[in-house]
Amino acid sequence: MINFLHINTSSASDSPISENNNRKPITKVLFILSEWVANTDHPLNLIGDFSVATPDLALAVKLPPDEGNGEPPALPSIDSIVEQMQAGQWYYVKTHNTLAEVFPPQHEDWSIIGPMAVLTAWSGGAINDHELLVWGGGHGDYGGNEVYLFNFEKLRWQRATEPSRYKKNNIKKCVDNQNNPSNDCITLDGAATSAHSYDAIQYLPKLKKFWLGPGSIYRSGRALNDTYLFNTKTKQWQQQMRLPISGYLSSAVEPTTGNLLIANGNYLLGYDPVSQQPLFKSLSGPDYGGASPGAYALKQQRFIQLLNSSVVSYDLTNVDWQSLQINTFVKLPIEPRHHKLQINHNGAWQPFQLGQQQLSHEPASFRQFGIDYDPEQNLFALWDGHKNVVVLDPTTWRLMELKNLDQTNTPSVFKAGTSQRKGQGIFGRWRYSHKWRCFIGFNDAKQGLWLYRLPIIH
Repeated sequence: MINFLHINTSSASDSPISENNNRKPITKVLFILSEWVANTDHPLNLIGDFSVATPDLALAVKLPPDEGNGEPPALPSIDSIVEQMQAGQWYYVKTHNTLAEVFPPQHEDWSIIGPMAVLTAWSGGAINDHELLVWGGGHGDYGGNEVYLFNFEKLRWQRATEPSRYKKNNIKKCVDNQNNPSNDCITLDGAATSAHSYDAIQYLPKLKKFWLGPGSIYRSGRALNDTYLFNTKTKQWQQQMRLPISGYLSSAVEPTTGNLLIANGNYLLGYDPVSQQPLFKSLSGPDYGGASPGAYALKQQRFIQLLNSSVVSYDLTNVDWQSLQINTFVKLPIEPRHHKLQINHNGAWQPFQLGQQQLSHEPASFRQFGIDYDPEQNLFALWDGHKNVVVLDPTTWRLMELKNLDQTNTPSVFKAGTSQRKGQGIFGRWRYSHKWRCFIGFNDAKQGLWLYRLPIIH
């Protein structure tokens, strides 16, 4: 069934719109209608035909089908965009709604920033083949712990859970389980307390669930050692065993085993999320406060952390995962190595140092980048929300800035003013998709997603 809206303006004499002034009202009707069609989630259910007529002009506008008869107007799918992608260029994924449109109504734990803090307050996310999960807030920025999911097939955001209520006294202050005043807020429903999630969100293929590690929790800002799983099908949280390390974390999944690599500033931990058991711990760490983006290079078998102005890696080539026994937690002779980076600047390789303007748009810290590994080229790609991508070779430790060939369609200039870089990090909102063989980036609550495929780099 085709639905139309009928507006009767058949002649100047019997219409409230005169022949001399009918252009503006009609234009306004069409503008309102087009805006509604573009943005509504609930198509009109009006029957008839939509005709706007001056004496000899008729215009018909088809409305989207109602909910009982079909889907909203089609947008280019990610599959179709990927089919025509050229390497080295950005591609924008238009979505049926935006993250900002599914934020909850204001509530008592809105705090300073509100739900926009899931992007602007040191928080990240993770992907599987079907969806992107975004979660964060925390400390003094936002107390809501709701989970946001973007469906790659439907091109639609949803607020998968509602903000939990916290255990409080009669003056609305958080209390512990003994009802004593506490700055560590505890949810009444057992869900994770809102936190700066940093780089502590991963998708676990073995469990088909998302893993969430410690972060800077709501109110106190402390990093505890609690961990959780989130099931996107049931929309349920499940608390897990506590980690033997605490702090603000970097993490990655070791793809051949499905185990987690988890690092704070003092240790690297190998962890089996199925048995919820630690497998090994390194001898030391970079003596850094954590909260750093991390990633794992499969071919080189190295886990790396981006610190403020340097990069460290852990060499895992001698780790025999099969010999590591559950319930036998061992220290392995693994220590972080600080790397001296080089960059090709003005046609010559030279030592890289932040603050020397060797990148065209240089962040204040490496921690502002998201990082993930391209297994086809065996390279890391770094993105901080800007139009250029930085490549890091984990064999030579050389950096290369890739400048986008099409300057008219990039994250920094698309809808000017709304997608500028955020200084609080991208973390897991920049991920390599094995399904589409490209990177997926997200950094603006009022925009869609961005896709990028590395060019062949020699």
